[in-house]
Amino acid sequence: MHKVVLAVMIAAVALIVASKVIAQSPARPSAKTWEYQEIKLETARSSLPAMNQLGSEGWELVNVVAACTAYETTRNCEWWAYFKRPRS
Repeated sequence: MHKVVLAVMIAAVALIVASKVIAQSPARPSAKTWEYQEIKLETARSSLPAMNQLGSEGWELVNVVAACTAYETTRNCEWWAYFKRPRS
């Protein structure tokens, strides 16, 4: 019986200490929100000016994706670039 009471008392003290530590931890900064943009890439050479313009406006390239369809003997791909920047 004494062991049970002692275990309950230790658990209660641990909960009190944990709640004090959590209460004293610094506030978590608010999460950033992002806005996104996509552009279709025609060719690497013709797409660079548009991509450089987006970069100068604060957009960051995060991914380039090929959307391909395959027919009997041909393969057709469209390339898309995805950008993000912090929402102001």
